[in-house]
Amino acid sequence: MDKNETKILNFLRKKTSREKSPIKEIEKENYYNTLIQKIIGSSLSDSEENEEIDYEKDWIQIPKSEIKTIKENERENSFIDLNEIQEQIEKENKEKFTEKYKNYTPYDFFSKFIDEKLYEIICKETIKYYKLKNENKINLKTISFFTIENLKKYLACMLTMGIVRFPRIQFYWNSNPGIFEYDFLKRIMSRNAWCLFNSYLHFPNETNDNVGKINTIINYINDKWYQYRPESFTFSIDETMVPFKGRLKLRQFMPKKPTKYGIKIFGISNSEDSYVLKWLLYPGAGYPLKNVIISMASVLKKNDYVFFDSYFTTRETINYLDKKGIFYVGSVKKNRRGFPKFINNNNDILFPYYKLNNMLLVQYPDNKLIIVVSNCFTKPIDVIYNKKNNQRNENKIKPFLLEQYSKYARGIDKNNQLTSFYFANKKSIKWYKKFFIYLLDTCITNAYILYKKVNNNKMELLDFKINIIYSLKGENRKVLKTPINVDPNKRLVGNHFIKKIKERKDCILCSDRKNKRKLTYLICSICRVHLCLDCFETFHTIRNVENYIKMNNINNIN
Repeated sequence: MDKNETKILNFLRKKTSREKSPIKEIEKENYYNTLIQKIIGSSLSDSEENEEIDYEKDWIQIPKSEIKTIKENERENSFIDLNEIQEQIEKENKEKFTEKYKNYTPYDFFSKFIDEKLYEIICKETIKYYKLKNENKINLKTISFFTIENLKKYLACMLTMGIVRFPRIQFYWNSNPGIFEYDFLKRIMSRNAWCLFNSYLHFPNETNDNVGKINTIINYINDKWYQYRPESFTFSIDETMVPFKGRLKLRQFMPKKPTKYGIKIFGISNSEDSYVLKWLLYPGAGYPLKNVIISMASVLKKNDYVFFDSYFTTRETINYLDKKGIFYVGSVKKNRRGFPKFINNNNDILFPYYKLNNMLLVQYPDNKLIIVVSNCFTKPIDVIYNKKNNQRNENKIKPFLLEQYSKYARGIDKNNQLTSFYFANKKSIKWYKKFFIYLLDTCITNAYILYKKVNNNKMELLDFKINIIYSLKGENRKVLKTPINVDPNKRLVGNHFIKKIKERKDCILCSDRKNKRKLTYLICSICRVHLCLDCFETFHTIRNVENYIKMNNINNIN
């Protein structure tokens, strides 16, 4: 026997001697031998896998003569930029996209993802859950309350709570004069009605486990996101956290993330506009990383470009993407198995490049070592920037591969940033309710991205969300301007003349800063308000000007 085998045998003997159930000597020896074979066999198989995966010796360092150094303005002549290809794709598809969604309101875009079918599914499951919890005392009036109309009002209240934040739920229905006086939600639904819907809100569970409580809704919304996606060929994969601090097996702790405690999800989005295509719920420890890449790659086509961080970069994952014909750019951990260690044998080389088959790897020694690998940018190129370093008065030099990675790998982060602005992060014991609200906010962010592609107006995300709240509530948003302090008897009677002044302001009738702004130098000499030529006659002939302005603004929004 070897030394290792004898050590294992002695350890096993000590362990079995402490057990209460006695075993015969022959059975013991057989038991020990089988365990030793298993341990030695597993170690041999691990070493064989290491030999298959470990290609550190096969990487070849590229000499300095093959590394090109170019200036920032010379880049277009040296290689194809991904930004140019993306602009061409957008130009080709923009006309079709704008014609298709030309007259769409914010709520129309939102209803593409959260449609009437999904409302019906949620209402049916909510009624089932209510019957399950109240078998002995079922109230028919309560069952009739769980309708699509009331579900929309409940969601309008939840979205409002993300914009207007109070420390307690009951303050949203507080009518007493004071700090927390607020009556907007009262006009949507009562507090008891909201609490009733909130307590019995439920979703279909096909697998009867923790993941299944929300997985059906995730898959449904993923299909809708993919169906209405804008054309793109650059994508980014990343992980994010849905905040949750309750008791849950799925809960993760990630100290480097802004949200440290929560439910971990993987996502893929367009790199240019940060439109999310898919979410994947992390079921817990032991879930293979390759399964995540397989799931994310299901929305990609051949010759697409995908960017991801060091968490996803292993030899197994990049080999899978290479077989599928997908181009990848990913950062690498310095101790990752199968990649070369940081050994720069040539002091003249600023950034060491390594090559293996169709892969190129660069090591960039910044404050900490940054390693990037790719199968699409195979030429080692360093770019000299016009920006100067603060410490040394020299131009910055950066590998082109690293520049492309930092430009296109932040799609999920941008989408999360937009979603987190007005996320209704209310306390809840049931984690799937919180996750559903996060999905709802992501749908609003995706709808906002599509809306901006069609409409050139600069509508902010807050106004976009308020429009959706009013639509869920059951009415159009009333965009009111500054009240017109002109006496109707003075406005409608007498002779009014146009006068030109030096100060240019908005036309009081037709100008709307959020949608269609119109500035004018003309004013009425009697009324002293700014009016364009088209609105001058209307202002002095219509009696109810406020209603005219409201209708005009609502038509502009629609």
